[in-house]
Amino acid sequence: MWRSNAIKNTIDGTLSAYGLGNYLPAGDSAYTGLKFLLDAFPVLGGHGASGINFFNVPNAPDAASARDFILLTSLKQGLTQLASDSFAAAFGNSTDQSTYHWGALHRFVLVHPLGGPFNIPGPNPYGFTDLSPNLPGLARDSSYSTVNPGGDSLRVSGVNDFMFSGDTAPGRRFVGQMSTPINAVEVIPGGESAVLGDPNYASQLLLWLSGGYHPLVVDPNAATTGAATTVNFVP
Repeated sequence: MWRSNAIKNTIDGTLSAYGLGNYLPAGDSAYTGLKFLLDAFPVLGGHGASGINFFNVPNAPDAASARDFILLTSLKQGLTQLASDSFAAAFGNSTDQSTYHWGALHRFVLVHPLGGPFNIPGPNPYGFTDLSPNLPGLARDSSYSTVNPGGDSLRVSGVNDFMFSGDTAPGRRFVGQMSTPINAVEVIPGGESAVLGDPNYASQLLLWLSGGYHPLVVDPNAATTGAATTVNFVP
């Protein structure tokens, strides 16, 4: 929440003041810009390469005070938002930070192109349900910038803005040892079958959500022995 407001109060606010509100950079570019401004502050004092001051606070005694005012204001705004009606479905207007659980905001939906019963969670028999009636999706760890990413938005204003789907998450996790034969594990979100109702439609999702893996069978003979079904394609 602090990061989102810091981007809005520096990059977005400054560019909008110059008439560029309809041309704001994407979230990752804006975040990179904010990080540059902070890293280079001892040298540039909050100015970008264009010479524009992104920590412009009228009547601030110096550049560092202006920077600190904006960053602390962003933190205050974030905490106020978390206790507001916009986030009441997750935190019930609480001001107790110990109740602010990341999974209540960072929720995942495995979206199918056809939607409806094909989505998970959705009206299907696989046992994955929304976190609550007002909090759709599955609680998930990770974040925009973690090793195991979960691509939430960097500009947020409501309880569902941290949600993400399969297009911004690892479509396959693979760890392989360079050996003969190859020793490897992998996992995908969902399962190997694309047929709704098939046991393998969502058979790997729990492993994927919890950071688990299954062995990758490379040996054709072992794969054939362990196969549930076999389909042969012949000329």
